[in-house]
Amino acid sequence: MTIALALGENQEQDSGGDGAAFPARGVGLDAVLGSIGDGITAQRADGSLAYANDAAARLLGLESGDELLGLSGVELMQRFLVIGEDRELLPADKLPNRRAIASGRPEEGLVGYRLLPDGEERWSFVRSTPIVSTEGAVEHVINVIQDVTSERAAHERARLVDETGAVFAASIDIEATFDALAELLVPRFADYCIVDMVDDGRLRQVAISHRTPEREQLLRELRERYPPGANPAHPVSEVLSTGEPYLVEDARVEALSHAAVDEEHLALYRRLEAMSYIVVPLEARGRMLGTISLGTGESGRRFGELDLALAIELARRAALAIDNALLFGAAQQSYAQLDTLLVSAPVGIGFWDRDLRFVRVNDALATINGIPPEEHVGRDLADVVGELGPVLVPLYRRVLETGEPVVHTESTDDAALQMGERRHWLSSYYPVRTPDGEVIGIGAVIMEITDRKRADDRLRLLAEAGELFSTSLDQDEIASRIAHVGVPRLADTCNIFLLRDGVLARVACVSADPEVQPLLESLPTTFALAGDSGRIARVFQASEPLLLRSLPEEYLDELERFGADRPTFERIGTRSLMLVPIVARGQTLGILTLGSRLPERFDEHDLDLAQELAGRAGVAMDNARLVEELRRRAQSAQALEFVGDGVFLVGRDGVVLLWNPAAARITGLPEERIVGSPASDALLGWPLGQGERPQTFPVDAPHGELWLSLTAAEFPHGTVYAFRDLTEERAVEQLKSDFVSTVSHELRTPLAAIYGAAMTLQRSDVELNDVQEAGMLGVISGESERLARIVNDILLASRLDSGAATVEISRTDAGELARGVLAAAEAHLPADVELVLSVPERGPQVAADPDGLRQVLVNLVENAVKYSPNGGRVEVELEPTDGRVRFAVRDRGLGIPASEHERIFEKFFRLDPNLSRGVGGTGLGLYISREIVRRMGGRIRVESEPGRGSTFSFELPLA
Repeated sequence: MTIALALGENQEQDSGGDGAAFPARGVGLDAVLGSIGDGITAQRADGSLAYANDAAARLLGLESGDELLGLSGVELMQRFLVIGEDRELLPADKLPNRRAIASGRPEEGLVGYRLLPDGEERWSFVRSTPIVSTEGAVEHVINVIQDVTSERAAHERARLVDETGAVFAASIDIEATFDALAELLVPRFADYCIVDMVDDGRLRQVAISHRTPEREQLLRELRERYPPGANPAHPVSEVLSTGEPYLVEDARVEALSHAAVDEEHLALYRRLEAMSYIVVPLEARGRMLGTISLGTGESGRRFGELDLALAIELARRAALAIDNALLFGAAQQSYAQLDTLLVSAPVGIGFWDRDLRFVRVNDALATINGIPPEEHVGRDLADVVGELGPVLVPLYRRVLETGEPVVHTESTDDAALQMGERRHWLSSYYPVRTPDGEVIGIGAVIMEITDRKRADDRLRLLAEAGELFSTSLDQDEIASRIAHVGVPRLADTCNIFLLRDGVLARVACVSADPEVQPLLESLPTTFALAGDSGRIARVFQASEPLLLRSLPEEYLDELERFGADRPTFERIGTRSLMLVPIVARGQTLGILTLGSRLPERFDEHDLDLAQELAGRAGVAMDNARLVEELRRRAQSAQALEFVGDGVFLVGRDGVVLLWNPAAARITGLPEERIVGSPASDALLGWPLGQGERPQTFPVDAPHGELWLSLTAAEFPHGTVYAFRDLTEERAVEQLKSDFVSTVSHELRTPLAAIYGAAMTLQRSDVELNDVQEAGMLGVISGESERLARIVNDILLASRLDSGAATVEISRTDAGELARGVLAAAEAHLPADVELVLSVPERGPQVAADPDGLRQVLVNLVENAVKYSPNGGRVEVELEPTDGRVRFAVRDRGLGIPASEHERIFEKFFRLDPNLSRGVGGTGLGLYISREIVRRMGGRIRVESEPGRGSTFSFELPLA
């Protein structure tokens, strides 16, 4: 990846300038530079960009050089941070382009950058060449930017592995070694490092380091208060238990919560601000020695699979160093103990003098060398190890000259051998010193890891095969993948035959040699299973593998009989062959053949691997067949699984046999509680009779009463019941009843007043003066207005329910609108209630629907007055905050119990008359207010205590 280096400086699109300007972008320039893979930029003497090719722009996530030129310096700096080789921020004057401008000479250097906001690091090698005018002044700088991220990462990993190897080799003091390791890894590889050791079955922390002292103290506090050994869910405990490495690429709350013991533990984890972490086991010779924990945080980087692989390698070396240190320490206790160790050690141990002559070896090392122990003594190293001499002798001499130990992996040097035949050893060489420190010889611990390497290679092959097989449901595709997995890692050629229409038909064949592929494809493609069918058919019929270490002539005769051209087969060159049946659930599906050009190439180990490969392929092929069958069955079960009605089956013995998900969801009764239980016990109170007519009845469920409609259908094995939840329908019916009752009551009061006043005015036997007549008319007018408000509220609630009511957002003077609401309220205000408005001197302008906002404030103010029967102060407050305006209506009236805070916003809900002193209403005002505020982008809330009043508030954005 490449980047344009013009950081912290103004970016100008103008390609002109004083003096000899850099040419503007054009067809000619783009034709030359547009095809270059490296990023190319040109800067003026003032640092601004004059040109950038598309490659440079694309590597910044932009489409073209023109788009890059359009970014200002600030905008460019917001995309990444520039760092030096020490990963610290790099001053602008240290960049190659700035140095070239300053010196007038070409400059180059390695520059890193950290992408924002995710912290990914990238590295580029930058060459900056100045263009100088005839007067000697720098007019432009041409930057050529080459991405070296991968090379640097590989180099740093290799260097880190080398340096850690030196740390492990430098001392046999475990605590000192791991303290040095932690200092090396922090902060180069991780932001923190913890090493734990297992001593006598107990976990002991031997090293802890963090890049910042404050976080290190926090890390120590975490470990002291919540030790991993006491928490089975801790990653360290899980790794010690399973022996498998642990990687969390994104340490979010879910991962932390899994390991946290309690909320305080989780809070400490969050304070640590870890972004990702790795825990790898320290394991040697099948023994768990401890763990290494690595984490990131401040650096902004996240661990991935490559980091995990590096950590595993470091842990492997560390475990070997620990193991060697323990072995060496034990050997130093006494010569008698050394004799015991040499005899019983499962690894090779030997000692040499300064002339590299054998002094002593144990039986294990003698077995590795193929010479009895006594025949080693006095012999030269190179004479015994043979072809490994040129590799080992320089290593031994380096230990003698430097006094430093060396860890080394060696193997038989025969590149022609295929997987599993080369022998491998892991060796540690260390100086043997006198008590005064003089190096008098060399000691070594040598362990053959051939089987482990072979197992690792085979496990990788099987893992790759499993991954490939699991991603396809087509048998021919799976067969093709088998062939490509086996060649060339296990064999030179591979054929797959599957049973098709009563014969074995070839569906895949692969050769490691492209020139041999056509020859392989010309061989017979089918084998009959009847009559004299040959070895391939017999392997299929018997479901038993066949290993031909060296191919007999009879097999070639057999192939000729089935139509193979003998010279063609001889040109293919197969000398060793395995025939393996592909079996799944006891049924043979086909045959896998693997061939090698080397005679005696295959052995029993290879046959076991081939059988495992064929077994996995058989499972994948069988799964492909089963998936199709299951798909058909799933379609028939899908209706029952996803139907909205509850369905259950009761057998003839009265036991519940089936309880579908809808039944569990509706009733809250889980399947495991119902199925297998007598229906009379599990479904107590249910009318489990016969008949197809539905029965509606109440049921006590875990979350309250339910009303269910149940139907039954009998069949030979029992009775199928289906039921539907009618709870909401009954609630709606009850709501309708409550609505009619409430509205009738609320309408009756104003109608009665209007009727009474009108009848009084009509009476001829009552003489009314002007004041009394005006009073009667006022009653009619006021109660009519009240009646109109009730009807309007009902209509508005209906429109809100149906979605017909909309709001039209506009710039609204909130202060002026609030003053109008309070002025209108004061016209009918009780004498003992005081209205107070608190609004900034310059009334805030909000984005709201003026009519809707007025309706909300009117409802809240009327409620505050209505529920202040003892009078008092009602305050309306407008307060701008963080780009929004908070509206609050506060009273000191009756207050609302906490249990009713959410319900008061429901339609038609009213407080218990005993709590509201008989204050009535339709129960629509707060519901309407909530819906209007929600449509304007806000949310209404209440804070209240009985006897201390209430505060209703909501927020709307500033215009």
